[in-house]
Amino acid sequence: MIAAHFEVVRVLNHCGARALTKHFPNYPNKYVTGYLAKSLGKKSRRDTLKFHHQYLAEHLGGSFYEQILRRRPVLWSETIEGDCYAVSLSFNPRWHSEGDVSITFDKNEIPLYELAFSIVPGALFGCATGAAIFVGRVQGRKGQADEIRDAMRTCHRIKTPHLLMIAVQSIANALSITTVCGVRTEEQLAKTPQDDDFFFDYDTFWETFQDNKKRSSVYEISVPFGEKPLEQLKTKYRNRARLKRRLKNEIAASIGAAFAINFVTRRPR
Repeated sequence: MIAAHFEVVRVLNHCGARALTKHFPNYPNKYVTGYLAKSLGKKSRRDTLKFHHQYLAEHLGGSFYEQILRRRPVLWSETIEGDCYAVSLSFNPRWHSEGDVSITFDKNEIPLYELAFSIVPGALFGCATGAAIFVGRVQGRKGQADEIRDAMRTCHRIKTPHLLMIAVQSIANALSITTVCGVRTEEQLAKTPQDDDFFFDYDTFWETFQDNKKRSSVYEISVPFGEKPLEQLKTKYRNRARLKRRLKNEIAASIGAAFAINFVTRRPR
């Protein structure tokens, strides 16, 4: 057990995560308790933590965590109807057990919604791909329900969790990852009693994606995400759908380009 833990520390120290361990000395111990999904055993948690950092070290610059700790790099921003909306990357020191990287959606620099993810070995969750993006948390900020609804209205009624998943898809494309694993509700670590401002039904959310497969602890979703053909929508909804998809494509292109330029050192094989 001691040797296995020292291996985790060694990996973190040589994988660009030194900035994390410097600011948060207990970070290497995170696998000892809950990490990503309730059913993961300690060895799986430990191996997954190493995999995440080794994968990022291989494909991203060594300053990735230093950058997201020092500032929140903005991947997309746009002023709509006088309000500035943005998507940024960060590390959440309070909730990182549900994912080592956070994507946040802001309105006028006020966080409204957050998604947390880690890079995991696909086989651990029954996926055929070598690596997958594991989404372990999708959560709106408590007390911001009105602002979240207003933001959805302004952004052509794109629901904020789906907007954050646009960022996940763009990051996956930049890293040549073709699978997203979405945690199931019963496996989510911080599941809370149902509350309109706080509770998130993960199973229902993942089932809104066209190509999803239910696994024991996750939903497996293929990248890029599929969409229903416009011809299958009622005529009165098609113009709205076109506007939503146009904005989604613009956001995806901006996020993908910003992530690749700022962080990706080479394309994965």
